[in-house]
Amino acid sequence: MRLMLLLLVLSILSADVRYLDEVFESVQKIEDVVYGNAPDLPFWFWVESNTVDIDLDMDIYQPEGDTLANRPVIIFVHTGAFFSGHNELDDVVDLSISAAKRGYVAVSIS
Repeated sequence: MRLMLLLLVLSILSADVRYLDEVFESVQKIEDVVYGNAPDLPFWFWVESNTVDIDLDMDIYQPEGDTLANRPVIIFVHTGAFFSGHNELDDVVDLSISAAKRGYVAVSIS
């Protein structure tokens, strides 16, 4: 029983801190990757013929120097109900950088 408890404690203590602590110093940012398009709704939206399609883009943040090929992804969506806001808001950028320093790939969509 003591041996099992010792093995359990050792396995917990040797657990990986990746994804919990910031283990990477720098982050690579890939800006303005187009992932689709949608009608740009004006403030006074009456009919669809008044709209113009715009490109939807995203910024991708990933840890620099990471050797893992498959990493989990977090998608951050700004506030504003898709009518206002953008992917360069300070809180979205800070969260994306923090997640990338922990080993995630962070995506911030517009």
